[in-house]
Amino acid sequence: WMDDFNAMESRFGSEEDLSALVEAAHARGIKILLDVVYNHSGYSARYETQPQFKGWIRRRPIDCAADALTCQVGGLPDFDTERDDVREYLLEANIGLAERTGIDGFRLDTVKHINHEFWQLHRDRTRERLGDDFFLLAEVWGGSAKVLDDWFVNDEMDAGFDFTFRGSCRGFMEGKGRTIAFSAYLERRHRVRDGYHLAHYMSSHDEPMALYEFGYDKERFKLCVTLQMATLGIPVIYYGEEVARGGSVWPSNRKPMPWGSRKIQPGAGVERDEDMRAWYKQMIALRRAHPAMSRGDYTRVSVDGDLLVFLKTDPQSDDAVLVAVNRGTEAESRDIERPERLTGGPVTEAVTGESMPGEGATMSISVPPRSVRVYHR
Repeated sequence: WMDDFNAMESRFGSEEDLSALVEAAHARGIKILLDVVYNHSGYSARYETQPQFKGWIRRRPIDCAADALTCQVGGLPDFDTERDDVREYLLEANIGLAERTGIDGFRLDTVKHINHEFWQLHRDRTRERLGDDFFLLAEVWGGSAKVLDDWFVNDEMDAGFDFTFRGSCRGFMEGKGRTIAFSAYLERRHRVRDGYHLAHYMSSHDEPMALYEFGYDKERFKLCVTLQMATLGIPVIYYGEEVARGGSVWPSNRKPMPWGSRKIQPGAGVERDEDMRAWYKQMIALRRAHPAMSRGDYTRVSVDGDLLVFLKTDPQSDDAVLVAVNRGTEAESRDIERPERLTGGPVTEAVTGESMPGEGATMSISVPPRSVRVYHR
């Protein structure tokens, strides 16, 4: 709900503070994306009230289903981004801030509510002034590999949020649909255009918390976390999800971060689940150690009953990971043909740490109920 695109929110700090944050993050190998809104301002912002901005805001209430480009999202004042003066003002405000502070990219809000000509100009300007590596992540409501391709085909964005993953994974874990159908869904995600990325998530500030939707069943939620880390794309973790933050539907999905014993307000003293955090850390470390998890090809291995087994292989690194997820309430076992890349040496199961010989034509795997096993060399 921006009031002035050329000023910092004083309660957050100064522009110098933002620059210092970016510098400190870079020193730790962390990059910073700034959430940027070009489509609208806040309610009763200066762009509605001050005469120098006359004509910048569309004042006709229009249903977004009827016209996504001229509607007022949530009733917010909608910028006429087809006007040259509006476009130049917004571009300079945001790109100028990025130049001065050294941030690494934008998370772009309400992308489908602005036309493609704007986004093509935006891409040209960011590359010209911020470099080819400046990263653009699009929020296109309802985004999927197919939907987002409208912004990838002309290189307007680097990545977009995948709105399909959370519901598909939760439905699978709740027993809705056959295992083969969920496997086919994971395969389809690989149809994203080469060089562009899907950013898949479990929760967001606009949707109910995933753990709440799971009925606070942490076992099933953890299985989706593992699949999130073993699936093509850029996993997005909504703040506090990694410590089982409470919250349900809006506005409680935006509750303060729980900080436990740390004296950080708000949220100091609020309980956090360190076991959940340890699970996230383990899965993230596994993903970093094995390129096959993040970018590897997907091969279906077994889809009988409640057990999903698939192989991820990365030709560039010769890396391979076999993932077995049991959504059911009974243990599941399979004898499968040993993948070629899991031969010639010991195979480790990442969750338990157990080791098995990398010999023989078949592999015997056994997965307890509502559990996952990840095998690698």
